[in-house]
Amino acid sequence: MFITILAFLFTLTILVFVHELGHFLVARLNGVKVEVFSIGFGKSLFGYTDKKGTRWQFSLIPFGGYVKMFGDANEASVETQDQDNLNHLTDEEKKLTYTHKKPLQKIAIAFAGPLFNYLLAILILTLYLMFHGTFVPSNTAPDNTISGIMEHSPADTIPLKPLDKITKINNITIHSYKDLAQALKGQGGKTIDISYLRKGKSFTAQIKLDDVNGNGRLGIYISNLVIKKFSFLESLKHSSLFSYRMSSEILRYIKNMFRKHPDMSQLGGPIKIAQMSGTAARQGMASLWYFIAMLSINLGIMNLLPLPILDGGNILLSFIELISGRKLHKNILTPITYIAIALLFSLMIFTTIKDLPSLFK
Repeated sequence: MFITILAFLFTLTILVFVHELGHFLVARLNGVKVEVFSIGFGKSLFGYTDKKGTRWQFSLIPFGGYVKMFGDANEASVETQDQDNLNHLTDEEKKLTYTHKKPLQKIAIAFAGPLFNYLLAILILTLYLMFHGTFVPSNTAPDNTISGIMEHSPADTIPLKPLDKITKINNITIHSYKDLAQALKGQGGKTIDISYLRKGKSFTAQIKLDDVNGNGRLGIYISNLVIKKFSFLESLKHSSLFSYRMSSEILRYIKNMFRKHPDMSQLGGPIKIAQMSGTAARQGMASLWYFIAMLSINLGIMNLLPLPILDGGNILLSFIELISGRKLHKNILTPITYIAIALLFSLMIFTTIKDLPSLFK
């Protein structure tokens, strides 16, 4: 539980910091004064104020974060409130606000958050492919290298990790998958001695096997895949293409949610994200960073949805202003904003309730 909570907070902090850093940098580039850069919400726990007057802080509730720009009524920067909130400012002060920037500037500021999430994902995936590598098909038969671990399996309790090489089961030397299957035959429910190599170092552990028809089940995957590392340009290309394909899959999934019988099995909220963070962390930092990259793509695409209070909503409003020459009227925007807030909170409550049973497994 401690590892899960720590991994979840680490993941959330990285994602929020990078997302808000995008807004912050482009806002300053366009002459917007930033008052607060916060990781978390609520009361400020600690931080400092830089030379340009921005308060960098960690806040009490660590689920999210925000950049508060000069003139914003609150952390959400809802523009229906902003206009009323700026009436007391001088013309020079108004020039420092987000609301009084040109539509293209506001689009750039809003788009920068999701863009930075994509850049983070591509950077992580590029480094992952360069230094860690990934499995690619091989013409050789499956050997003794682990390619994956089943959750909550005996192997997950040691824990074994992908890329570990099993060398012995009891006194039987393991060279291939065939050797492993033979060594586990008739060992269902028994405790065995297992030896394995990890990064050239030898380890030994005892483990109780699952029983599958009298045979032992370790809970690992071994396939005819080998690890291949890529050059920088190859890694960058594969990472960019993967980010594009994953975004397409997410959009297709969102579209399918509006069908008569949508598939909600893959939908998850904070609980599921926390559990997946913990699982990734237990498999090593490389796995955790890979998971952060996946989540960063999700965060980027979700924030681009054209809903008020999301970056995509601000981009849409700025496009309307750019085309029509004026902002959407407050009486139209306010109810739309409240409906969007209700939908997002309902989705969060639904996913949380859906994931609750998994806490007791």
